[in-house]
Amino acid sequence: MISEQETKSNNIITNFFKDISIGSIPSEIINLLKDNVSDMHDKKSEETQNQDDYIEDIFGLKIKNAKNVYVPKLYSSSIFMIRSIFSKFDSYKLRYKSVLEIGAGTGVIGLSLYNHNKFEKLYFTDISKESVDCCLDNINNNFPYSKNIEVIQSDLFNSEKIKGHKFDCIILSPPFCHFKELDSEGDISLTDLDGKLVTKFFDEASEYLN
Repeated sequence: MISEQETKSNNIITNFFKDISIGSIPSEIINLLKDNVSDMHDKKSEETQNQDDYIEDIFGLKIKNAKNVYVPKLYSSSIFMIRSIFSKFDSYKLRYKSVLEIGAGTGVIGLSLYNHNKFEKLYFTDISKESVDCCLDNINNNFPYSKNIEVIQSDLFNSEKIKGHKFDCIILSPPFCHFKELDSEGDISLTDLDGKLVTKFFDEASEYLN
């Protein structure tokens, strides 16, 4: 039986991607995302438990996992977003100079895009110190000599290092779950009660876009 929380999460996924996409989302993609949400509800923060291994083949990058940091899976929304942005880059020959990823986690989205289409400057932010450290590790593992990538601990756009800056592209892969009881730091990375975080993001993002 589908829980009320799962139903709310499924509706947010469907409405969110309908809002930001041209045309409708194929049903198989919606079902994949719904399955991903159901899995997160069933296992809660199991995906954020401590793992010291590497995920070898995420678009040619070695992505390190860390305790309390969301671990991207092959069919997760993060991977779906990366493929979608790849397609937009290639179709429209987009060449962004500065890109900001909010809520970076492991950094897999921004780093995959950077590897695909080198930006002059790539910024990551995350509210979690553990995520910031994990993202830094993944930058050093994949682009050890790059001076074009910076990681900032920040709640959305609240850091002084972000204020006053403008970006060509801002990325957010939003949390879809609605855990009212947060048992760990890892639960925070999966939770957006009533869509408040996404709403705040859209309210503020336009101020930081070129």
